[in-house]
Amino acid sequence: MGSLPCNKTDAFSWKKLAEGHWKRPLAGMEPVFFYFGNVTASLAQGREHFVIYSIIKVETPAKLEVENIENAWKSLRFEQPGLATTADATDWSMHYHVPDEAALQDWVSQTVQVVPKGSAFQTYPTLDPIHTATIYWLPDSNELIFRLPHWQADGIGSWLLWDAFLTKLCNAKSGPQLKWGEEVANLKPSLEALWAHGEIEPKHAEKGEKNLMSWVTHAPGVGPPTMTQAIGKSQYTELIFDQETTSKIIERCHEQNITVTAAVHAALALVNNSVEQRVDDPKTANYVSMIIFNVRNYLGELYAKSESAANLYFTNLAIVAPISNFRDMSQHFQTHYKDVVKDLHSMAQVTSQFEKAMFQMVQSPEFLAAPVQGDALLSSLGVAERYFKRRYGDIEIVDLRNGVDIVLGLAMVFVYTFGDRLRLTYCYNEAAQDGRMIRRILDGTGEILKQGLGM
Repeated sequence: MGSLPCNKTDAFSWKKLAEGHWKRPLAGMEPVFFYFGNVTASLAQGREHFVIYSIIKVETPAKLEVENIENAWKSLRFEQPGLATTADATDWSMHYHVPDEAALQDWVSQTVQVVPKGSAFQTYPTLDPIHTATIYWLPDSNELIFRLPHWQADGIGSWLLWDAFLTKLCNAKSGPQLKWGEEVANLKPSLEALWAHGEIEPKHAEKGEKNLMSWVTHAPGVGPPTMTQAIGKSQYTELIFDQETTSKIIERCHEQNITVTAAVHAALALVNNSVEQRVDDPKTANYVSMIIFNVRNYLGELYAKSESAANLYFTNLAIVAPISNFRDMSQHFQTHYKDVVKDLHSMAQVTSQFEKAMFQMVQSPEFLAAPVQGDALLSSLGVAERYFKRRYGDIEIVDLRNGVDIVLGLAMVFVYTFGDRLRLTYCYNEAAQDGRMIRRILDGTGEILKQGLGM
């Protein structure tokens, strides 16, 4: 499969505007997420759609000290200044400013939050909106939370950030000795810069446009109806398999030459076809969604490491699949996931055009008024322990949950394994979707998955 040559494309790279001020264009999915965040913030008291969160529960001999958390957070910013970037909608650009001491302390006070009482489950819905990367310490429950606007990072990136942050936390007592101004060497390029694909060939541009239009013309597809356009609280529901069942699922998937991702995706599509549908809507005969691709491993070793965590290194394409049976649908998803990455040059060009066209489309009033995709977007993050360790010095990670804030109706399901247990986390908005329906969808997904694999 190999990697694409990662010669940085100058048009998408960081440039120095003035002393201590650097800028580059938003690229790929970054402007899409930034635009969505601005729109939903204007409608929902500052709350942004698709804010990523990653929650870990830790066990330590003694409570973590806030000063050490702050020191580690400063070190993390120095290594990954993308955590402190801002975005500008006037020219769709990203900015980084080298801080002086006062600016640094102001940034720390805003982005390191201590929640003195309660657990993440109890307090998360009450947290204030954010517009930049923020870390929370919950001493009552021994939990840490990362929250990041999606234009700053992706799900895999949030896991890599735990690796970088906890490594620094183990050595944070003395305080970091950092020469601010030198951190700009650590600003990472956008995915578009790393693709370095040059001018998009007409055949790839056409394919990217057609792929996006297939999603538009076939939506909403199967799935439960949106109850209302009102905006409620972001919620989540989980399905967690035990270790024995997880092991059997993996074994049966290997026997059928499919990935766990393809199998779960097929089960989710099938269960969405069985729930209550939109009445008299001819566009509910197919499964309509996006396939999300983590491309960090194709960009070169540096960009798959924790040092490049605070960046958006994934891409996506639409999929329209006729509803059939588990075997056929899982093979369909397997082929779709694998075929796209066979030709990385083609993938880079097609997905780049897809994202450019999507950015233009989401800004239209017609898009905002169109029916929301019926099924939740599925994001398969893989095995968490491939990206961070379970223990850092005296700090042991004993539990994990990943998700996103859902402000509008478009929901997401995260599929991942932690502690040898397969987990499905369904993130939705309580005004748009009924929590009891989401519970039925998750439980039904589990049953169809096991039945389809012959368990």
